[in-house]
Amino acid sequence: MTTWPGRRALSFAVCLVMIALPLSLDGLDFRAYGGYPAVGFAVALLVYAERHGLWWALTAETAVITVAMSRTYDLPPLLALVGSASLTLPAYVVWRLLTRNGTVTFEM
Repeated sequence: MTTWPGRRALSFAVCLVMIALPLSLDGLDFRAYGGYPAVGFAVALLVYAERHGLWWALTAETAVITVAMSRTYDLPPLLALVGSASLTLPAYVVWRLLTRNGTVTFEM
């Protein structure tokens, strides 16, 4: 069975949108727990990116989360960058635990 070549890029983009979405819903009172769904999608993105794309995925996550936090919470970009670590670091730790540091892969 052949797969569409852009499937991986599209899945990557959808995960990035789903990471930023809970943080970007202005007017809804998600400030206390908006990051929890984002961490789940961040882990999914790292698992999907696998070991060879890990640093690209972490960089993309950090960029998207920084912009979302900066715009939604009216934070300076540097503070939003520091805040993005509260999502990317737990996602990285969970990725390491789930994949045994990239040695176990999941079938999708």
